[in-house]
Amino acid sequence: MLTNNKGFTLIELTFVVAVIGVLAAVAIPNFIAYRDKAYLCEGYALSDPVRKEVVEYYDHVGAFPPDNASLGLPEAIRGKHVGSIKVKDGAVEIKYRDDSRQPGVTVTLRPVVSSDDPTGPVTWEEQIAKAN
Repeated sequence: MLTNNKGFTLIELTFVVAVIGVLAAVAIPNFIAYRDKAYLCEGYALSDPVRKEVVEYYDHVGAFPPDNASLGLPEAIRGKHVGSIKVKDGAVEIKYRDDSRQPGVTVTLRPVVSSDDPTGPVTWEEQIAKAN
């Protein structure tokens, strides 16, 4: 007697579904964390030219700029997820939109000049605040 073995048994299908479930349980939280970091990266990318302008202003004037206007920049720089990028006494403040994946998050990048080498490179200190 010939048997026709076309298809999968119930055990094989159950095993495949279990493996897919385990993979999804691991992959989804990692993807969400990756996506949230990607949204934060937009602010850093938009602030890069602003930080360069702050450093140039410091090199020429010897003090940090008080606001965007002193750098010749618009009042607020906006992006898809970034609500505004403003300069406040040399610090670059990145605020994310309330309708973005990072609502209420403010990243402040403060320029730091080494007291040992005041003519050396300017480094940036990062502070992330989340509004409650």
